[in-house]
Amino acid sequence: MAEEKIAVHFVRIEHVVMARVMAFPESVRETLNIESAGDDNFLVASASGPALGREVLYLRGKEVMKDHKLMLYEYDCTKSAMEAIRAFTGLIEQWNKTQTTKSYLEGIKIEETLAGA
Repeated sequence: MAEEKIAVHFVRIEHVVMARVMAFPESVRETLNIESAGDDNFLVASASGPALGREVLYLRGKEVMKDHKLMLYEYDCTKSAMEAIRAFTGLIEQWNKTQTTKSYLEGIKIEETLAGA
């Protein structure tokens, strides 16, 4: 049985976050729903297609033609952007860890660029 994991590439430039789904198991298309526990309200889910919002990251869904769409969201500040990436990657790591015995960090790539650097 092939491993099923989610892989998302995140890029942050100051307070702007961009993301692209690099790998996604077909077995959870349109059914994935990973909610954060506690006081934060972050969600990683699969619905119609890739989209990024303040506290939600939608991955591949029923609109297959949009599977490789680049997502972008402009947060209020750099701190909020960093918190969102941390929350999304944590939810993805948590899901991947339950799906495989290999390194669950393998599918996540984060790049950060500071203006003027």
